[in-house]
Amino acid sequence: MIMFSDASTIIEIASYAGAGLCIGLGAIGAALGEGYTAGLANQALSNKPEKSGEILKNMLVGQAVAESAAIFALVIAILLIFLDVSAPNLLKAAALGGGRSVHGVWGNWIWCGLRVSGR
Repeated sequence: MIMFSDASTIIEIASYAGAGLCIGLGAIGAALGEGYTAGLANQALSNKPEKSGEILKNMLVGQAVAESAAIFALVIAILLIFLDVSAPNLLKAAALGGGRSVHGVWGNWIWCGLRVSGR
């Protein structure tokens, strides 16, 4: 087992691992979303070629929204790699980020529930 002598080494290793996971999963998600959008747009174009302008416009907007997630993942990965953080500030940031992500998950879940129920 490898023993690390100080917290800064552990923080640096975790930053690199987190950046790799962040950009890897962010790129995979964006690629799946864009590919799915393009596939459905091709199906729609084959069914209704007269609506090609509207279908392509909506496809491009959908792909731009899907690509924005990959751009956010890239920004977070760059921040994780190049931002120099001390241990106390890192703990505060982790607590804030964890609370924000839980709020985002519950907020989206509640919003979807309200939309499905028609409220």
